[in-house]
Amino acid sequence: MGKLVAVDGCTLQLVSGSGVITIENQPSSKVFADNKGVYFDEIKVTIKEFKGGGVVKGSSTVPGSIIGKATKCFIDNKPVVLEGDKSLSITIAGQNENDTSKGANTTTIVEVKVAGQSKVFAT
Repeated sequence: MGKLVAVDGCTLQLVSGSGVITIENQPSSKVFADNKGVYFDEIKVTIKEFKGGGVVKGSSTVPGSIIGKATKCFIDNKPVVLEGDKSLSITIAGQNENDTSKGANTTTIVEVKVAGQSKVFAT
């Protein structure tokens, strides 16, 4: 069986650390699952208020991307994003947790934890 297709309202989670994740792009306005737009190609994310890996008050230096991993389900020839898909490492810049007068960097990964719907599966 396939994995659930990620839609508007899906839940994203940091694999390490904590912070606020913001989705920067919109899902499809033409393809829906459970009346919600489906994400395809990628979900672009930014991270703020990150804490972890020796960093506090961190933010992503550039947007990260959760790339769709579907191999048999496409929208406009681009793979849909599935529950469990993850970003590559996202660089976080902030303050050193032991000395906030110093800068610090770390990396984290964002995962689609909950697809946002429970009816449409894909592979």
